[in-house]
Amino acid sequence: MAQPLLNQQRFGLLVLLFTLLASVYLISYSARTESTDTRRYFDAVSSFADYGDFALDLSAWQFPPFSFDKTNSLPLQSADVEPLQVILAAPLYLIAQAVPGIGLLQTVYLFNVLVGAAAGCVLFLYALALGYTERTALLVALAFGVGTVILPYSKTFFREPLVLLVLLTCGLLIERLRTGGYRSLPLFAAVFLALIALLLAKASALLAFPALVVIALPEVGNARWRRVLAVMVIVVGLIVGLFLVLGFTGILTGAGSRYNVMRLFSDDASSYLVTALQAYLLSVGGSFWGTSPVLLLALPGMVLLVRQRQGRYPLAILLLVGAFAFGYAALNGPHWFGGLSWPPRFLIPVVPFVMLGALPIFERMRRQRGWAIVGALLLVYGVWIQISGATLAWTVYPDALPPEAHGLLEWGGGLNDLRYLRWVIVPTLWGTIPLDIAWSVIKLPGVMIALGALALAAGMGLVRRLRFRLDSVVSRRAVLVVLPLLLIVVTGYGLHAVYSDDPRALSEDNTLYAMLPILETETDAGDVILLSSPRYEPFFANSGKLHDAGRVIALPLQYGEQPSPEEEPLIRSQNPDVLLTKETNQLIINLALTHERLWLLVDGGPDLWWSVRPVERFMSSHYYVLRVIETGVSTRLIEYSTISAPDAIAYREPEHLTDLAFGDHIRLAGLDILMGVTYHAGDVLALSLYWTTDVPLAAHDTVGLYLRDANGAPIAQVDEEPGNGFFPTSGWQVGVPVRDNHAMRLADDLPPGNYQLWIKLYDFAPDGSVDDLPVTAGEHVDDSIGILPVTIHVE
Repeated sequence: MAQPLLNQQRFGLLVLLFTLLASVYLISYSARTESTDTRRYFDAVSSFADYGDFALDLSAWQFPPFSFDKTNSLPLQSADVEPLQVILAAPLYLIAQAVPGIGLLQTVYLFNVLVGAAAGCVLFLYALALGYTERTALLVALAFGVGTVILPYSKTFFREPLVLLVLLTCGLLIERLRTGGYRSLPLFAAVFLALIALLLAKASALLAFPALVVIALPEVGNARWRRVLAVMVIVVGLIVGLFLVLGFTGILTGAGSRYNVMRLFSDDASSYLVTALQAYLLSVGGSFWGTSPVLLLALPGMVLLVRQRQGRYPLAILLLVGAFAFGYAALNGPHWFGGLSWPPRFLIPVVPFVMLGALPIFERMRRQRGWAIVGALLLVYGVWIQISGATLAWTVYPDALPPEAHGLLEWGGGLNDLRYLRWVIVPTLWGTIPLDIAWSVIKLPGVMIALGALALAAGMGLVRRLRFRLDSVVSRRAVLVVLPLLLIVVTGYGLHAVYSDDPRALSEDNTLYAMLPILETETDAGDVILLSSPRYEPFFANSGKLHDAGRVIALPLQYGEQPSPEEEPLIRSQNPDVLLTKETNQLIINLALTHERLWLLVDGGPDLWWSVRPVERFMSSHYYVLRVIETGVSTRLIEYSTISAPDAIAYREPEHLTDLAFGDHIRLAGLDILMGVTYHAGDVLALSLYWTTDVPLAAHDTVGLYLRDANGAPIAQVDEEPGNGFFPTSGWQVGVPVRDNHAMRLADDLPPGNYQLWIKLYDFAPDGSVDDLPVTAGEHVDDSIGILPVTIHVE
């Protein structure tokens, strides 16, 4: 029978070990979105926590929708990701939602800190389950935690660390089930659930199943070994079959085609197979042993296990490494490296199992000085590698390579040439490039010092407990309460400081903070808030704690956008339709068909002379501005009615003709009232005016549109430049009609009756006074207000 793994002594060791590893990982905490993969995963977390779906809204600028349906009110891409990490990270997101002063993304980015520390604890228990001493188990766990690639990946939101943790837990549960003679139904259930969780973490974890079967194999001499093997094969087959069915039918929420194995095969995979395998298994700069050299101890360790007739784990390790290496090399094709990552990303889940193969050597280190020296040297070298991986953004490495590398992260010279190894190049950049560490970004080194002190205190506690087995009340309280509580306090303080001061998340932009309560007050849960560019996306990803407000969708940088005075747009045109990407154009049209109004948060404004604002221009041409709310020069929220305006390019005769003229040269040829002349209180009154001029104009006139009752009493008014400022009178061409859209929302308590529409043009004098243009033709009131030839009926 399997003996219990946990007792009071070991529980205390686990708490200290977790505190130590989490403190170390938090020292290099960054809270920076490092790749498209992690952006997709975080967006899935925020969508799941806020709306219960996996739609890509904040990252729509990078993953634009490609399928549009008039019946779909939110035509966004699904994240198409395995759901386990999304579900497990959602509580961190919800905590940040509920706690003021900490960021959403910054809190979620604690996920792999917790996962990495938990993995070290599971590895500790695994070593104990295999019969090794507490000291050996602790040494292996610490070597894994600080000397392998789990350290740099603890600062990311990649899903490989979670796969590592779940796979390691599966192995431990299977080992315990086997040790207990397969008699424990709770352990059977736990193994079954862990296997399902493994596939929910990543579909490709299916590659690990043969190795897990080997771990589960009973002794051949066991009378029931054939029956046990048959049960294992059936269980694995059922689980795999279930996920294949889900993959082909697409039933699994948010996962899309992740479990469709046919999708994984790449036509050109064979051309990358040798390159990938060489990098994964042999290269000094990209293999699992090259980036985590302490794993080299598994080679003599597995030899010792085989000599001791304990070949189960060596075989399982070889199967696991081979399956992951060959599987990813064969299936990923040109994506074998893993994008913007630290190598070998796809082999991270096998690292703790290779550490298990090194257990006999770690056991000998305590008695044989030679092995202790070799182990210490490999561990120190590994720590140096991990520090290099955790200190700078991974994007800086390819920029430091020679020209022949062409900036490729997977450049063969950088994987096989000692001169260009990452941990050779990166340290030369220290001091010249800012550290990719949050505490350094906000200039708060005290957090790093406090975390280092916590790690040191936890390490000293581990030594004391192993040496003296302190079980006093004071010791238990220190282990179980004080250090974890201090870790929580330091982490909370650090999160608050980063939330307030991190420029990467636009934490110092008060105009955006001022916009949040406006969005909560003015928008409804069914509304859509479009961000005109990706610039504000980091703020809303971290600080957008909106409740019962519109859903925020970030649009990509448009072809016609001019990001700064020095940068030219890709396209210049008077046609607003060609200034947008095709996907943005289609998305806005689709949203307008399914929503009565849209909100646009604009990054730019008319006071910035170089700002083109193509999304605002497009929407002002096709729809109707109801109001503009500004909290800063370039932070403007615009509410649009999605009533479709007449084509701004194609001229047609207006529905209602007028003979109004303003000054000596401006004529109002007519107007269209899009929804007719009969309304109810609360409706939107949308008009398109048709202007012409017979000479070039110098003034920037404003149009004043006024709703008056039968007695001329004011009811509502709208004052704005023609075309929402995009068609100023100074830009009108002689004889060319100008389409000018205006709208106003009728008050909810507007009494029934008949109403008039008045209009005037005016400019501002240098002293700020209003300079009205006189009405020189047509029906008018006083000398400057024209009366439009329509009567509005409110029922």
